[in-house]
Amino acid sequence: MERLGNVEQMVVSFSKNLNVKPDSFELLRNVHSIKGSAASFGYPTIALISHHLEDYIIATGNFSETAVDGMLEHVHAIGAIVEARRDPGSEEGRRILKSLPDFHPTQTQRRAQGQKTVLFIGPRNIQLRLMEPEIRAGGFRLVVLSNSFQGIESAIRTRPDLILISNIIDILDGVDVARMIHAAEMTHHVPLVIVASKLDAEPVRNRLHRLNEKVLVVRKGEDFSADFAYAIVKLGVV
Repeated sequence: MERLGNVEQMVVSFSKNLNVKPDSFELLRNVHSIKGSAASFGYPTIALISHHLEDYIIATGNFSETAVDGMLEHVHAIGAIVEARRDPGSEEGRRILKSLPDFHPTQTQRRAQGQKTVLFIGPRNIQLRLMEPEIRAGGFRLVVLSNSFQGIESAIRTRPDLILISNIIDILDGVDVARMIHAAEMTHHVPLVIVASKLDAEPVRNRLHRLNEKVLVVRKGEDFSADFAYAIVKLGVV
């Protein structure tokens, strides 16, 4: 892939001369193109790795010398799949994704081997930015997908340790997505939590109860920290 070569060249060049930073927009544009091409040509694992790389780049402040090695790990993981000329499948893909580095602001917060993964399905907005420190403070690595259908596919392929679902996403709402994930055999056992506003929390709980869905609801905003802590203990995630 030409785009993959572009990304690797930009990262390697920066590692050799830290005084000259690459164009962050161009870097992300190349990664986004890899993600789109991979999905079109039947390489879903490459698409997921590319999405994770986008999050990784953004989390490091677009381009940071502390993240060079991590970026190269993503690039080499994609390159290995390209050379094999086949998608590794969901089981191996899940292992690859879990092996990739996650970024944390301080060295003491860096991902330890076996760190649990939280998949968030919902919009990238101010609420997510407020929730993210609480999630990472629990020792979790965070993966974000803003499209409900991509989120469902990622959940089935990667089977994260916990799935957080925004009550408001796109044409599907949080309960719709939770039902689909819970109905799939591969993800039936994965703990699910819907994030809703204070006003919506009780109606969502009532709707889940009527559907016999065993999904917890946490409130966003000032209540999120306490609700999230309760949920991960109740669901046995920690």
